[in-house]
Amino acid sequence: MRETGVALFCETVERLARNVDRLARPVVFKVTGVGEIDTVRALSSRIDPDGIVRVELLPGLSRAEYETEIGLCHASLSLREPGSHMANRTFPSKVIEITAAGLALIATDRGDVATLFGAETAFPVPDYTPAALAEVIVAMAANPGQVEFVARAGFALSNQLFSPQVVGNDMIRLLQD
Repeated sequence: MRETGVALFCETVERLARNVDRLARPVVFKVTGVGEIDTVRALSSRIDPDGIVRVELLPGLSRAEYETEIGLCHASLSLREPGSHMANRTFPSKVIEITAAGLALIATDRGDVATLFGAETAFPVPDYTPAALAEVIVAMAANPGQVEFVARAGFALSNQLFSPQVVGNDMIRLLQD
């Protein structure tokens, strides 16, 4: 669970829910994945469903429903634990999905993701702790203009690096070598 960031996410949400006075606006976490859903469901049951910080569980959405929900979001998380097997071995396709959808990326500040996406194109989490992630979210809630700017910059970078044309051309070059 630690490798994927679910534990970090849950601890951060609980921290934010205990300190709602620090948030400039409500923060809603829409959880669409089904991995470790019982852990997130347990978190959701501990958070006030009508509070400033909310967790909405949305597993099993159709593609159209998923796209509608993503369209309502401003940012998304990629919280692989730095140094973990998963973080060291694979690049998270989720990062491409997040940025290609025009959402601001919140990601751990290590590894390949941090190499490609810096503070201008993502919201890096400087330490893998609930306090650090909570600070990033508090800052984002206070500055929606910055969130929009970073989301647009991340979208542009994602298109520059991962568009179908770019990836296709890279594949052709790889196969020709």
